[in-house]
Amino acid sequence: MKKSSEKKTHSTSIRMSPLQFHEIEKNAEANKMTISTYMVHAAVHNDNKLDPATMVRIQNICNMAYEIAKNDDSDQVNEMRAEVQALWSQLC
Repeated sequence: MKKSSEKKTHSTSIRMSPLQFHEIEKNAEANKMTISTYMVHAAVHNDNKLDPATMVRIQNICNMAYEIAKNDDSDQVNEMRAEVQALWSQLC
């Protein structure tokens, strides 16, 4: 059961152009969210320009770095380097 602070008890409606709706719908699908969840997330976390999938990738890279440091594994270094380069390309 959700905490009372997490229950969604308010609703609203907004107006947008078809182009804006398409963009929101596309972004929601890309982040595996409903339109409603995506819009709330975007509004509440507007200071964080990273989408949840990108934040997960960054966390995975950090976890990989920890494992590399712990195990001194050169194969993992190359894997992490490739992942960092792919992420950097996406962000730039």
